[in-house]
Amino acid sequence: MNRRWIRLRRPGDAPADGAVACHTVRRPKEGEPEAVEVFVADPGLPDAFPVRAHALIGGESAVTFVAVLRRRGDVDHDFFSRYWREQHARFGPLIPNVRRYVQMHAEPGGPVDGVCEVGFDTLEELAAGLQADVIRIEARADEEHFIDHGSSYGLVCDPARGPA
Repeated sequence: MNRRWIRLRRPGDAPADGAVACHTVRRPKEGEPEAVEVFVADPGLPDAFPVRAHALIGGESAVTFVAVLRRRGDVDHDFFSRYWREQHARFGPLIPNVRRYVQMHAEPGGPVDGVCEVGFDTLEELAAGLQADVIRIEARADEEHFIDHGSSYGLVCDPARGPA
C-alpha cells in the first residue's frame, strides 16, 4: 500500500498546492465536501489526514464515485480496515464497467476510517455499476459487518483533474 494524504475540501476552502488528484463533487450537499484532494506528500494542512492507498484496479476513469466511510461503533479500526481489505474488496472487480477501484485506509484517529474511489467511463456506467444486484444487494449486505451507513456517504465526482 502507498501512503497518501486526503483532504475533504469544504466550500470556501482554497484549493491546495501539490494535489495529484482533485475529485470535484458534481452537486455537493450542505455539509459535504465540494472536492476530495489527494496528495503523495503531507501538504501541511490541518484538515489533511494520512491514508494507505491500495489499488485493486488502477486504471483511469472519467467519472469517480468517492465513498467516505466511517466504521460501525462496535467495530474497532483494525477490524474495519482488515475486513474491508481482505473480505469486502472482492466486490470491487465485480462492479460492472468499473475502471478504477482504490481503497484508502485512514490511520486510527482520523476524521474518517476510509475513502474509496470507484471509477467509470460515464455517469451512465457509474449508475448501472452501482445498481447491479451484486453491488446493490450483496455488497451492501456485506457492508453491514463494518460500515456505519448513517455517518458514511458517497460523492459523484467529475474527472480527477489534478490541482483545481
